[in-house]
Amino acid sequence: MNPKLKKHFGSKPIVWVAAWGISKLRKRGGQYAGSINGAATWYGDWYARVMSEETAAKLAGLGVNLVVLPFSLGGSARMEQAEHDDFERMTGHLHQHGIVSLPYLQYQNILQEDLIFDDTVWGVRLDGSRKQFAYWRRTACQSAPAFREYFKGLIAAALRRGADGIWIDNTHHVPCRCDLCVRTFKQWLAANRRGLLEELRLENFDRIEMPPLAGGTDPIAQALLDFNCRRNLDILTEFKRHMLAINPGALFASNPGIGRGSSNYDRGIDLQPFLELHDLMYLENKFFPGVAGGQTTGNFHGFISCEAAGSMGIPGAWQRHDFDDTAAKTATGMPETEPEIRRVIFEAAACGGAPGMLWAIRTRPEHMCEKTEDLRTMYFEHPVIYAGMKKALDFVHTLPVFGNAKNIANVAILHHRVSLALDAKAAWPAMHAVEEHLHTAGMPYNVLYSENLLVQSGEYKAIIMPDVTCLNDADAAAIKQYLKNGGKLLVLGDCGLYNEKLRERMEFALGDVLGVSRFKRGNGFTFHAWGAGRCAALPLGGSARIMINNIMQAEPRNFLPAWHDRRTEILNALDELLGADRQIRISAPAHTAVTLRQTESGANAVHFLAYAPPAKTTLEAQVQAGLAREKHAVWHTPEGGAQPLKPANITAGYNTYRLPGFMDYGVLTV
Repeated sequence: MNPKLKKHFGSKPIVWVAAWGISKLRKRGGQYAGSINGAATWYGDWYARVMSEETAAKLAGLGVNLVVLPFSLGGSARMEQAEHDDFERMTGHLHQHGIVSLPYLQYQNILQEDLIFDDTVWGVRLDGSRKQFAYWRRTACQSAPAFREYFKGLIAAALRRGADGIWIDNTHHVPCRCDLCVRTFKQWLAANRRGLLEELRLENFDRIEMPPLAGGTDPIAQALLDFNCRRNLDILTEFKRHMLAINPGALFASNPGIGRGSSNYDRGIDLQPFLELHDLMYLENKFFPGVAGGQTTGNFHGFISCEAAGSMGIPGAWQRHDFDDTAAKTATGMPETEPEIRRVIFEAAACGGAPGMLWAIRTRPEHMCEKTEDLRTMYFEHPVIYAGMKKALDFVHTLPVFGNAKNIANVAILHHRVSLALDAKAAWPAMHAVEEHLHTAGMPYNVLYSENLLVQSGEYKAIIMPDVTCLNDADAAAIKQYLKNGGKLLVLGDCGLYNEKLRERMEFALGDVLGVSRFKRGNGFTFHAWGAGRCAALPLGGSARIMINNIMQAEPRNFLPAWHDRRTEILNALDELLGADRQIRISAPAHTAVTLRQTESGANAVHFLAYAPPAKTTLEAQVQAGLAREKHAVWHTPEGGAQPLKPANITAGYNTYRLPGFMDYGVLTV
């Protein structure tokens, strides 16, 4: 947990509720957006009830300590005066009940019928069409000085009215080809890519055209990808610095739409520095925790990635394909049963995230109302929903696992920037697949960003490289040094088939290290010693033509890798590499995940989470003896509370624990 989060929340879990979607501008948008019926005749009464001291008290009673309120959807101070006043008043109520308040600020769109700056520069897509959300919500180019000054004015206004930080929505950024961005891109090339002049035999960049797509093998298109990511990061950094100059303890949070299936880098998100910039990161996607088509789905990918970069993930997954469609009368896209509610809350607690309840401040759909007055109530006030939230949160608040806790898994999955940027269709599904395999196999993992490869690789007993296709010479050298020092390496797919410019190599960049050739791949794992280390490689490239389930953008790029169905072989190979360094072994029902975290007190906590909850059962866990720091272990479950435990057996360096009464979540502190 970073120091600012610690200051605001102490050692308590961060429990989050979204109320931004209740903006009065829903009346213009009608039913659109987030299961809130803005077209209802009683919407004004419902809104007033939400923004009341009564609601603040109810949320505090549930254990909520962070709320995001509507502040600006891109209008002028005159148009949004009432919402600013409401924000200030409701923030006072929230503070009275010990709840942190953040304002919703819209990054992508302004209400051009009301607000046009002097010298407005409108965003333009690479195909020449205008950027917009609706015909009355258009995108101003974020690079324009007028937009940046307007946005900094919003930040200052929110902080003056009591905000504890800022929450920016839609901080992704596809490339823009307005005249300003074309000029800025040429200037950036001249300052940062002068080597391209010789490579392309050009005198200067004056007549460079904006490419129709970013990325690929074209050097200018690759440069556009980097330029757009840098531009987005620079703008957001400017906003954060402005915020901190006013309030040094303010929180910086946003929603870039991570985990939706499209490449982060295509959308202006250079993942590691982007996450590092944030205190809180909203994970709005469709990875609702559960099992779909045999695949374990959830936001564990995002939680673990965020924490590895120094931020904290907040879940925002919906259960239906289009979370902006409210036409369905009997399907809300939100959890409707206690087990569904518990999985969302418990997954965040298990994976280093902030338990979030985006569904709490929503209108009640007709099929969940019994009488007319129910239409004026909030979703979380439905008896089943409230009871499920209350029970799960009461248990979470008893756990000694928050505050300055950290992931202590000794296996890392490499998030390789160049591969994910230039060959996302191979690298992203591969990363997703191996994370799923480990998460539900009793093998806790962490994320290692390639930006930190030299500094952090020595912290891990084993590193996994899933389809790291675009390997540069520096990263290859760092991997070789890691192996010489005794590290273990598991390689899946076409590792280093290309260089950092997506140019095909004659041979794998690590072929000599792995003992494999692109022309002699074999059909199974090849084990090979290098220095004091050891490798296992399964160079099976290509796609399995199986789509990742619960993906929002169901593009061909989201097919799982060809090695996806070799799960047992992959896990056995990793087990062989680790040997006695394996931290946890479990006997549990399918789709039961395990994470390993060190608590603020120094104890270690093994979290167990069922994505397909079984009937009540007893788990068996072998925990590496060196992890046991407490005299007595304690087994925590929602139904059984805290139960002292002694190992059922101690042998071969492992303590074996029998864990009774497991249903969907439990924590073993050792």
